[in-house]
Amino acid sequence: MSIATTGNESKQHIAAKRRLFTIVEEMGMIADFEIHTGTTETTLGERSYTVDLFAFWTHARTGITEKIAFEVEGYKGHNSSRQRARDKFRDNEHLKKGIVTVRLLMGDLIGSQKLDDATIQLEILYQLKDSDTLRYLKSLRGSKQSD
Repeated sequence: MSIATTGNESKQHIAAKRRLFTIVEEMGMIADFEIHTGTTETTLGERSYTVDLFAFWTHARTGITEKIAFEVEGYKGHNSSRQRARDKFRDNEHLKKGIVTVRLLMGDLIGSQKLDDATIQLEILYQLKDSDTLRYLKSLRGSKQSD
């Protein structure tokens, strides 16, 4: 399987994204790699965001389709307070567009300490059930229905 990359990714990061792709497809999601999610105005000017994996998931009971951005957090660059603040800002901007972000550690997806598929699926579901995220998405749907 050939996947798009940003050109500065390690082989491990690419392998983690491939495994995550397989897992989310097994969950019934439709996914693709390196998807551009649009431009956002920040205090520093316009920022363009591309996510590691982007998926659509339709709930069987409600028929509502959720947009999900998956980010694989590598060994480098995601542990600083500066990067965590950037990630939080990015996640909030995505949420304003109705896109929920799920973040997974690369070490949980590949390597000798990797988790099994079922555990990764449970982590994804746990992150998706976050009450603040669901409350926000419901408020977006409510405002669209009243328009």
